[in-house]
Amino acid sequence: CNAPATSKYMLRQMNKIGATSGRLRMSEPFGGPRLAFSRTSRFTSIAFEDIKAPTQPWRVKHALPMTGVAFIVGASGTRKTFFSLDGLLKLAAGTQTVWGRKSKQCGVIYVAAEDPAGCRARVDAWRRDKAGHRTSPVPFELVPQAPNLLDGEDLGDLTAHVCQIASRYEDMGIPLGVLAFDTLSACLPGADENSSVEMSRAMSALQALSEELGILIVIVAHFGKQGAERGIRGWSGLGANADGVIGLELDPADPLATNVTFNKVKNGPAGGRLAFCLTEVDLGVDDDGDPMTSCVVKFHDAPPVQEGRRKKAPSDSPGAKIILRALEQLLEVGPTFVVPPYPGVPANTSGVDRKKLRVHAELIGHPSSGLKPDTVKRMINKDISSLIADNKLREQDGIIWRINR
Repeated sequence: CNAPATSKYMLRQMNKIGATSGRLRMSEPFGGPRLAFSRTSRFTSIAFEDIKAPTQPWRVKHALPMTGVAFIVGASGTRKTFFSLDGLLKLAAGTQTVWGRKSKQCGVIYVAAEDPAGCRARVDAWRRDKAGHRTSPVPFELVPQAPNLLDGEDLGDLTAHVCQIASRYEDMGIPLGVLAFDTLSACLPGADENSSVEMSRAMSALQALSEELGILIVIVAHFGKQGAERGIRGWSGLGANADGVIGLELDPADPLATNVTFNKVKNGPAGGRLAFCLTEVDLGVDDDGDPMTSCVVKFHDAPPVQEGRRKKAPSDSPGAKIILRALEQLLEVGPTFVVPPYPGVPANTSGVDRKKLRVHAELIGHPSSGLKPDTVKRMINKDISSLIADNKLREQDGIIWRINR
């Protein structure tokens, strides 16, 4: 097909592309410059009048989507595994609501990478407490080994095993819907969780697995040292690329209770809250005749959010605003760098070196200017980190760039 070119600039650019790729050719017939395509494009478009909001498919409404990668995150001791198992076992058992939200039954596979023995006891307690006299099978299976998500052969073995389980679920008339990993760090032995290279590989592998199997991947993970305010431990791209993040924190007024917040719900309302405590369940006796117990989750109303003066977000502080201004100035005058390959980021996106950004921010009036060099460095790095945590900046391999939202 032929389409009129709009400018000589377009002709020059498309000729450059054609010279390197062989996909396009430019010609100038009598009617003026024309762009002739030598193949059919894989891209499609939707006319303005036909653009309508699609129906969002949910596994748990406004909490877990049908596909993608979602995180259940909390510090150690916040009962992440109890909460995760309770919700996913209810999904497998066909409970109409999970976490007080409408749900759709599916088969579940739970990879107990960190504490398989503890997970077995918790599933046993849930079955005794929740399943009652249920006679129909529950499509839930527990994998008591830890895979290495960065090892292609290991991931291939896991995928083959998952497909075998999925086939059994299909014979029951219930599709596989969720594959859970508990915890992320246990599935990345020896990996640097702060490394954008290693963690982006792991995230890409999980996203590919979700797409290939048409299921949701649920990851149980830890908060960083700064707690919930800084998000998932390690690489900032985990939270940025997640399709859902559920955060768990101990109730400061009652350490026996855990507060749950739906921090991120892609294409849905975030901010919903729950609370739960644990109730002990008798599991019989061990080989020595001593009693065995575990616990199950019991939900109750979450405590009200404390009203009061709203604290200014760290990413809105005067220092953070100076960082953003310094970034814009460096992008105009340089030097700039092409951002390394990153999921969802257009090619040829420009960024700046972190050190040069820090120096320029001090130069144009960061609040720390004039203090001791170590203090200046620490305060500017803190502001940069707050902007990254708030998804206003992103960093990879020492290059920082702005996120357009």
